[in-house]
Amino acid sequence: MRNAFLGVTLLLLVVGWVFSINSMSANLVQTLEVPKDFPTIQAAIDKAAEGSTILIAPGVYRENIAITKSLTLKGAVSQQVILQPKIGFRNSKNQNPAITVNTPAREIILKLQGLTLTSSPETSAQRRYDYSIGIDLAGSTKTNLTIEESNLNRLWAGLNACSLGKIEVYDSTFERNGFVFQCIHKGQGDITEVKQAQIERNRFIENAWISIQFKGQSLRIRNNTILGKVDSLGSQSFGGISLFPFESGFAEIIGNTVGLFVEG
Repeated sequence: MRNAFLGVTLLLLVVGWVFSINSMSANLVQTLEVPKDFPTIQAAIDKAAEGSTILIAPGVYRENIAITKSLTLKGAVSQQVILQPKIGFRNSKNQNPAITVNTPAREIILKLQGLTLTSSPETSAQRRYDYSIGIDLAGSTKTNLTIEESNLNRLWAGLNACSLGKIEVYDSTFERNGFVFQCIHKGQGDITEVKQAQIERNRFIENAWISIQFKGQSLRIRNNTILGKVDSLGSQSFGGISLFPFESGFAEIIGNTVGLFVEG
């Protein structure tokens, strides 16, 4: 009887300990609001626990954000949260990312929802884009990235990544960028390598180079609109899809609209 009592007591202690650990973990995952709780997005990121959500009020935020943990950055009102890098550089070897992810040794999950990433205000209206980058993952090869209901425009590269775990992009617009998805090193471009890409219901408008370009294991490109342009002076912006599946992988291209607008 005494042994049974001790067994029940130990079981309750173990259950209580596990419950306590789980409760602590749940309590660490938070929703932090900018600027209500923190004046800047970076300040909120620095204090956030792994897996937390940063909820950002409408406005223009001129920041160069650094991320080293799993997070969700979410615009409180879709398309009304504008993130610009502090300074727009003017040459291809000195990029200026709005968001930098640098986690070379670990896998993280990053989600961006309802954000607009664009070039710095110093970029003149006559320029298509400056040499800023929207999201720079060149220092992170294991990131799983999701972009939803967001805009990336007038950037030299919307996404700079040489290798990713998984990328999912839904219901977003990429307009008048140099590159959209690209691996950039030493000023030169290469194709981004992914384990899995799922690109659906997006709009790619007048980007200077191929809009969707990956090599990888599982590549699904569905129901996107891709429009290029040739203006009256003969200047071109490209559309198009270019995929390079691995030997044991596959590519699926379904329901996409690809067009070219000729001006004048």
